[in-house]
Amino acid sequence: MTDLTKLSLKETRDGLRAKQFSAVEVTSSYLGAIDQANESLNAYICVEGEGAKKQARISDEKLASGNGGALE
Repeated sequence: MTDLTKLSLKETRDGLRAKQFSAVEVTSSYLGAIDQANESLNAYICVEGEGAKKQARISDEKLASGNGGALE
């Protein structure tokens, strides 16, 4: 599978709509990238991973029901 953190916003949106991957998968990819890079960068003070995954699940539900927003 493609590294989801390397996709443009348009590619991500199109992939979500085409069900090539889920918002949870995109979110998990970004959280993994943050975990991997933050040890050396120390760029993030607080990462709300569980909250981000919860919002991703909500986005997936909206997409599945046909009620996704412009960025979902």
